[in-house]
Amino acid sequence: MLSIAFMPGLARADDQRTAVVVTPDGRDYILNEMRTMLETVQNVVGGVASGDAKATAAAARNSGMAMMKRIPSEIRMALPEDFRQMAMDNHASFDALAVAAEAGEPLKSQLTRLEQSMGACSACHGMWRLEAGTPVKMMGINKQMMSPETHGH
Repeated sequence: MLSIAFMPGLARADDQRTAVVVTPDGRDYILNEMRTMLETVQNVVGGVASGDAKATAAAARNSGMAMMKRIPSEIRMALPEDFRQMAMDNHASFDALAVAAEAGEPLKSQLTRLEQSMGACSACHGMWRLEAGTPVKMMGINKQMMSPETHGH
C-alpha cells in the first residue's frame, strides 16, 4: 500500500527539512536537473568500471558547473544562498572528477571523488525539500522577515 508520505507534493508533518519554494516550473526544472545528475552518477560508474577515462570525464562534466550556469536566473534567484552554495560546490566537484579522470587518476581515487559528490547530494536532500508555490523573493518579502528568530520558532 502506498503511504501518503511518498505521494508527490505532500510533505510529511514531521519533515524538518527547510522548504525551498520555487514556481511549479522551477520545481520541475530542478527535479529534472537532479535526475540528470543521477544519470551522471550511473555513467561515471560505468566509465570507471570499464576503465574508460573519456567516458568518465564526459559523464562527470555533464553535471559540472556548466549545468548550473544554464539554470534560468529567475529560478536561481529564488533559491536560498546556502542551497545555491551547496549546489555550486557539488557541480564543481563533478568538474574536478572530470579533470581527474582525464589526468589518469587511479580508478579508486575517482570513485572516492564520486562518493564525496554523492555525499553532498545526500546532505542537500537531507537539509532541503522543494515545494511548488510563489517564492518568497517574488513576493517581495525579505529573508530576515522569514527567519525563525522573527517568528519565534
